[in-house]
Amino acid sequence: MPIVNIKLSAPMPEDEVCEEIIADLTKYFEDKLGKKKERVVIMLEEIKQTHIGFGGKSVRQINNNELVNSYTLDDR
Repeated sequence: MPIVNIKLSAPMPEDEVCEEIIADLTKYFEDKLGKKKERVVIMLEEIKQTHIGFGGKSVRQINNNELVNSYTLDDR
């Protein structure tokens, strides 16, 4: 029984998109590995942007810095 745990940075996609992801991944395991779809478990987890970091900065800090750095006087 495959158990697939996917962790995504917040915000999560809309429910309809999550359902598509679950269906697509289930089909992949069914087609490629011959697993019974009833036995495939897909879990999507949302992780806060402040709980993920790269290079000593949280994803929230990185996103905020990119927003500030992309703002120029021409954008006013």
